[in-house]
Amino acid sequence: MDAGAFAVKGWVSGKSYSTMAACTPRELDTANIDPWFFTGFTDAEGSFILRIRDNNKLSTGYSVQLGFQIGLHKRDRSILENIKSTLNVGVISDNGNSAPHPLHSCLRPRCGALQHKGDEVKGGGVNFRVVRFEDLRVIINHFDKYPLITQK
Repeated sequence: MDAGAFAVKGWVSGKSYSTMAACTPRELDTANIDPWFFTGFTDAEGSFILRIRDNNKLSTGYSVQLGFQIGLHKRDRSILENIKSTLNVGVISDNGNSAPHPLHSCLRPRCGALQHKGDEVKGGGVNFRVVRFEDLRVIINHFDKYPLITQK
């Protein structure tokens, strides 16, 4: 088994299977993420964000922010650290006792709330975010080479 294998347990076609990780936890902490793993992980856990807000200080009356985010439970922080170190972009932030829903902004008209009751991840969360325009080019270039399967 190669050094990047992760422990897996589940059911496939009614049969039980499992594999054991061939690397130590320290090796996982410093491993580079395979580009197709990052694409698949984004299919499952990632979000692209377009945030439009009223802003009377601007001549247009609103501001626009683009972003990319993966939000996980705090116990999975090392996955986000591996992604960040592999891509060399983005920031990782803790969310205290709860993590916002991956979109982290309510889509209800005029709501503006960052989070609603029931949207949090119990036990605390952590987010990997990319919002700088130059850094978003890295994300876009990645998905040009390794396209998403699902539609985001």
